[in-house]
Amino acid sequence: MHDGPLVLEASSFDTARVGRCALAVFSACATEGVERDGAGDPESLVRAFLEAGVPQVMASRWNVDSRTTAMFMNAFYDRLLEGQAAVDAARAAASDIRKQPDKSHPYYWAAFSVYGRS
Repeated sequence: MHDGPLVLEASSFDTARVGRCALAVFSACATEGVERDGAGDPESLVRAFLEAGVPQVMASRWNVDSRTTAMFMNAFYDRLLEGQAAVDAARAAASDIRKQPDKSHPYYWAAFSVYGRS
């Protein structure tokens, strides 16, 4: 049993296993990295996964709204399963969210970016 919060650090990953992933998606708050350095931060999950050989990583740039993120992820994965590329699926999911009158502010739909190569 673990006491206290579990901290996930980039340096703790088995890069051989991680590198076999085709896409890594981090849907929690501010998973890109610290604000100042973002994905360039040495402890950034994005950077660690890209350096391990994962071709694409999607992460959030700021603290996200949980309910909206769930809707975003559902739309994103639906499009991935239809065969869309990750960047296109993310763009379409953001468009779906943006069309909702109460979610038109970029806070709700622009948090997620896809990093890496297509």
